[in-house]
Amino acid sequence: MGKLLLLLLLTLVLGITSSPVQVGSRASRDHNDYTKNPHRVVCYFGSWAHYHKTDPFEIENIEYDLCTHVNYGFGKINESTYKIEQFDRYLDTRDEGQGLEAYKRFVYLKKKNPNLTTMISLGGWYEGSEKYSDMAKDANRKRFVDSVLAFLQEHQFDGLDLDWEYPGNRGGDEVADKANYMKLLAELREAFNPKGYLLTAALSPGKSKIDAAYGDIPKMNELLDWANIMTYDYHGGWEDILGHNAPLYSRPDETEGDYPYFNVNYTVSYYLSLGMTKEKMVMGVPFYGRAWTLMSKDKHNLHDIAKGMSPEGFIGGEPGVLGYNELCQLELKEPTKWHNSYDPYYRAPYAYNDEIFIGYEDVDNRILEIDGTVGWYGVGPRERRLQEQVRGGKNPLMNKVHRMLNGDEIKSLECKFAPAPTPPTTTTTTTTTTTTTTTTTPAPTTTTRPTTTTRPTTTTRPTTTTPTPAPTTEEPVDVWCSRDGYKPHPSDPHQYYQCEWWPGHGWWIHVMHCPAQTFLTLVLGITSSPVQVGTRASRDHNDYTKNPHRVVCYFGSWAFYHKIDRFDIDNIEYNLCTHINYGFAKINETTYEIQVFDDWLDIHYEAYKRFVYLKKKNPNLTTMISLGGWYEGSEKYSDMAKDANRARFVKSVLTFLEKYQFDGLDLDWEYPSNRGGDEVADKGNYMKLLTELRAAFNPYGYLLTAALSPGKQKIDSAYADIRKMNDLLDWGNIMTYDYHGGWEDILGHNAPLYSRPDETEGDYRYFNVNYTINYYLSLGMKKEKMVMGVPFYGRAWSLLNKDKHNLHDIAKGMSPEGFIGGEPGVLGYNELCQLELKEPTKWHNSFDPYYRAPYAYSDEIFIGYENVDSISCKIAFLKAMGLSGGMVWALENDDFKDRCGGGKSPLMNKVHRMLNGDEIKSFECKYAPAPTPSPTPTTTTTTPRPTTPTTMPPTPPPPTTQSPTTQTAGHTTSSTDYWCNKDGYMAHPSNPHKYYQCEFVPGKGWYIHERTCPIHTTWVQDHLRCDGPDIPPIDDY
Repeated sequence: MGKLLLLLLLTLVLGITSSPVQVGSRASRDHNDYTKNPHRVVCYFGSWAHYHKTDPFEIENIEYDLCTHVNYGFGKINESTYKIEQFDRYLDTRDEGQGLEAYKRFVYLKKKNPNLTTMISLGGWYEGSEKYSDMAKDANRKRFVDSVLAFLQEHQFDGLDLDWEYPGNRGGDEVADKANYMKLLAELREAFNPKGYLLTAALSPGKSKIDAAYGDIPKMNELLDWANIMTYDYHGGWEDILGHNAPLYSRPDETEGDYPYFNVNYTVSYYLSLGMTKEKMVMGVPFYGRAWTLMSKDKHNLHDIAKGMSPEGFIGGEPGVLGYNELCQLELKEPTKWHNSYDPYYRAPYAYNDEIFIGYEDVDNRILEIDGTVGWYGVGPRERRLQEQVRGGKNPLMNKVHRMLNGDEIKSLECKFAPAPTPPTTTTTTTTTTTTTTTTTPAPTTTTRPTTTTRPTTTTRPTTTTPTPAPTTEEPVDVWCSRDGYKPHPSDPHQYYQCEWWPGHGWWIHVMHCPAQTFLTLVLGITSSPVQVGTRASRDHNDYTKNPHRVVCYFGSWAFYHKIDRFDIDNIEYNLCTHINYGFAKINETTYEIQVFDDWLDIHYEAYKRFVYLKKKNPNLTTMISLGGWYEGSEKYSDMAKDANRARFVKSVLTFLEKYQFDGLDLDWEYPSNRGGDEVADKGNYMKLLTELRAAFNPYGYLLTAALSPGKQKIDSAYADIRKMNDLLDWGNIMTYDYHGGWEDILGHNAPLYSRPDETEGDYRYFNVNYTINYYLSLGMKKEKMVMGVPFYGRAWSLLNKDKHNLHDIAKGMSPEGFIGGEPGVLGYNELCQLELKEPTKWHNSFDPYYRAPYAYSDEIFIGYENVDSISCKIAFLKAMGLSGGMVWALENDDFKDRCGGGKSPLMNKVHRMLNGDEIKSFECKYAPAPTPSPTPTTTTTTPRPTTPTTMPPTPPPPTTQSPTTQTAGHTTSSTDYWCNKDGYMAHPSNPHKYYQCEFVPGKGWYIHERTCPIHTTWVQDHLRCDGPDIPPIDDY
């Protein structure tokens, strides 16, 4: 095989002369001296390694003489402007006068090594593909290219490494991306040439991705200075059998499906077959391994069945991944527990103990006549006395790469992992040690039918973060450690200690420094010292003189993983909520301690820190952690609440709140004495749990709230003493929704405000907001402790047939999953409004005057949902009842991107305006009851008669305002001068951005709904839809 190239990445600024040098026919900022370093050694630096609690990796840890090029990972794209920007403003540059200026320190490395080239890498796996697809469209591309030029000049990078993973995939445009990617490269190349900036790209190792993403490989030779081929992540914990991260060749038993193609040899050969030139190819080498949890200690061979991903590593903290620095230390500490072997076909080692298997890299594998590699630079060990005992020297993998490509072993083609002499006919595992001295070079096994890996390529885990205390190992300190945890500094309130036990080595004491203007363990520069509320300290930051009602917003963190309209911390409109609950944390089913739910997202992607950081933008905001949720179940919560486990749980919560700087705990145990819990003991234990949490929280001012059931049966079985709960809880979030759903075989509504006259049998009369609120009041809950839930999603059914679309009709079952949330039987408001916008003639909207809520149906689907008008009715109701506020589930279900033309987050804005904004005095409810009651079931004409227990306080009078868009007897009573004579849609007579929907309601007459098209679209009567350049076809969903 001919010679390939190698690459590594870094970045720096600070007054370094980086004027272009001449290479070939154009100016170039490639500073490498190819007479001294004939091969590229491109190193990727993962900036988030700064936040590792153990062995944090800084710019100063980069061995700049071992790399020829260093890429800083990562920049990102602004999803609104489509311009490049910093990923972590505090770490990368400076934010509000504070910051670590990593960009400048990174680029400054060129002053130490003038032959070093430093570049910015843009994208990575977790940036996704959708917004890159949007950026590459004709309307946005130039703006992006211009922003890159300004960015490179401002921060003094030598070029851009484009890591879009991947065009035509993962939510991108499957049709347009391929061509747009080529246009993007062409326009970047043209813009870069006069300045000499380098342009490289990180490319997929998988055939299906290559075929779908890259339109013209020979043309890419001309446009790219080189390509970084990510030849790793062929196998990992997403598979249920043991494998290797980066096999060099395939095994003889890998003959089915795509297995013959999941190897480096195939990927490189396939790119060559498509026309990529060898001098433009830089081959990837990972400095980490993929790890599994064993099914049993005897199942430790390649292709054995595995249980799943291994637990997170103690440095990188990612499940299913161990850096070389993590594995070598684990083996050093417990050498008798680990066994090492290698596979002669993969030319790679693996290790296992009784619990874990990992396929990894060491200095002996991956060394053939291939002369180019991509090394992950950011996992190398930091100098510390523990690492000095690892007998490989400092950065052994990086040094081996350098020596063989540009150092004293440049002529070596040694590969100690020689192939087995005879191909086996069955799967075998060779246990020969790596001390064999054979120098036989294996012949590449190039196959003629390459395919691709279907799994993700781990290039990055970017973390948008805020300042955290940096551990240091200073001279000995006079502190005595007896357990893992944190201890205050004896004299300096701006420092504290972290005690950490290392088996075989004793206690490690880390001196931790708080950021400026903070003390003790306060992180993020947020003043969270308790303020006085009532008789105890409280971390409730809301200013009740400005915001008299609580607006409690739930954030479902899993919305980050939505392929379409992903919702992240940055999407939270923090000025519309008074309190935000992060959903969810969970309970460890063995220790019964609270723990993070998604370690990568919550900790390593810094979601917790970014969430709490919102208080810096709104000092009156309170941020809490919600524990539990429906899918956590009840059984382990029942066990946790028992006398033997409760104290340990309470203690863990205190540590958790302090560590992550939440203002309190929202307990969402669904539900005591139900769903596998202890039907006898839970009721009493729940009250004990609240009591002990309250006692533990009071000295620190932490808030304690609980999510409470809306159902009478659950209330009666779960909560022993509602009156006592007034004293223990700061408030209760009453989940007044999920009264009906696809688990029932008849059509209903998610959150009826009142009951219907025909709902008299069984528990139906209890299934409405009015009943739930009044029942809690009758049991002694105080109004000032009640926060009423409002859902931003609807429950949906598949129709039995297109004529069975009325409330209480028989249904087929749950509707298919939504195109955003992906949950059967559920559609967020943002999903429904987009479906109706795209095919308005297929959807019909109506409302029920008893439920005070809308529903919609097509020929296939029915959904009972909420809109701005129904939310007005619910907020008017809770204000009339004198409750302390409203709670919304959940922020990600609102139209937060304004896809439907109603403004950004229309539901959330309505809640805010009516509770704490300019509509605070409003009790408007457009969904008025029908004027006369009907003795028979109907969806339109009867006045609702709320059913309440006789001991309850009276229900507030229902609103009497009729909808302004109603016609009676064939003519309008609204301000619109329009006649309807059939159901359907008609153009507005004068405004092209509006249209009317005519709907006949039996017994009521014609309803006219005035609709507004989204921005940049107009109503086209011939198409019966709003059309515009940015409206995609329905098939996209």
